[in-house]
Amino acid sequence: MAHAMSEEELERRLYLARRSAEHVIANEGGEIAYHSYICSFSSRTIVYKGMLVSSQLDGFFPDLRDARCESALALIHSRFSTNTLPTWRLAHPFRFMAHNGEINTLRGNINWMTAREKLFSSPIYGADMAELLPVIAPGQSDSASFDNALELLTRTGRSLPHAITMMIPEAWEKHESMPAERKAFYQYPRGPDGAVGRARLDRVLGRTPHRRRARPQRAEAVALPRDPPGMVVMASETGVVDVAPEDILVKDRLQPGASSASTSTRSASSPTTNSS
Repeated sequence: MAHAMSEEELERRLYLARRSAEHVIANEGGEIAYHSYICSFSSRTIVYKGMLVSSQLDGFFPDLRDARCESALALIHSRFSTNTLPTWRLAHPFRFMAHNGEINTLRGNINWMTAREKLFSSPIYGADMAELLPVIAPGQSDSASFDNALELLTRTGRSLPHAITMMIPEAWEKHESMPAERKAFYQYPRGPDGAVGRARLDRVLGRTPHRRRARPQRAEAVALPRDPPGMVVMASETGVVDVAPEDILVKDRLQPGASSASTSTRSASSPTTNSS
């Protein structure tokens, strides 16, 4: 009798297959390796990626205009390239997150990750763990490198909120009123730090501000007549989405040390959409 694979197990096998394919592509080198990027390769998340302005998105991807295309969650990220030349494979968002800002401790984080790779082990992947290395693919941006690490933590058994709090901990070291158990949670991984704000997507859509609070993170809870659970719009500014004032229930911002998340209200088979 064939083994009934769970959805999570399928996601992990797809992750392994994608990493194996990426190794083959990287070994080819040259233009093939440079221009190749597997966007999602997931049974539940679709990534629409491109060097586009926002008004071009639905024209380039017609399924976004198709009424049959439904998604419980959507993460949309658009920005101008500033300190790097734009390339298709480095366009936002990535498979798990979109990132606004710069990671100042990038080189140190990559070095620590590389140094620890020989000690990596996982009961989920066993001997196949070698196919997942190196975790951080060479020649990527700071955001793409962060996404690689976040994906590994999630695919090896941690929930997405758990993984993101490991990588972007609160300012816990001198927090006198924080419970000891919570401090121990942050102290154990001693995760990387140094960016402004990240949004992440995988059944749970959330936004995590950098603990130095360099930029605001706005949120609006919107009531939709045809959808009792409503809708939450998170953005760096208010007014990103046109909503009648009478339909807005709450306006607020993420507070220092806080994260915001929205869970899927649709069935387990509904895809999530990740677009840029």
